Amino acid sequence: MKHLICLVLLLTFTCGQAAEQILITETSVGKITKKTKPEIEELSKLYPTMKFKKELYVIEGDYRLDAIIAYYEGKKILMLLLDAGKTVAVTIYGNMFKTSNGNTIGDNFGIIYKNKYDCVHGHERYFDKIICDAPIMKNANYTFSSTKWKGQDGEMPPKKILEEMKLEEIEVVWEDNP
Repeated sequence: MKHLICLVLLLTFTCGQAAEQILITETSVGKITKKTKPEIEELSKLYPTMKFKKELYVIEGDYRLDAIIAYYEGKKILMLLLDAGKTVAVTIYGNMFKTSNGNTIGDNFGIIYKNKYDCVHGHERYFDKIICDAPIMKNANYTFSSTKWKGQDGEMPPKKILEEMKLEEIEVVWEDNP
């Protein structure tokens, strides 16, 4: 019976070990790159343990983009934003992903940013979050949140709360800049 369970879990886990995290770089999120066809069938071949669903995503006001959402064990873990049939950004929500410097969803702000950081208070749907340039990756940003802080009129949270804020999203932008 143990061997059967290990066989069933082989795609996601190796027997007795947690699955290896999927690497996020400036040019890829695991097997997904800017050149990967943003089609459910193609993505399902790359990651057969994930379920993909196409949705309409509202950015701000009436601006809408197509999106492909990836779910794993019923949880939203990844979103590809599409424009004119091409992937322009990927947002990561699941801790099965890690950046090249080891950051993953759930990490504390104070662990990631020891001294220097470039962050702003979010607005609109991010009013209670802090958005920062990602360390090392030039085309990515990190979104942090906290249950102890709800965002007051564009102000940054106190240092103690900021250091304890959790990494909630990693966004990698692949849109060409003019």
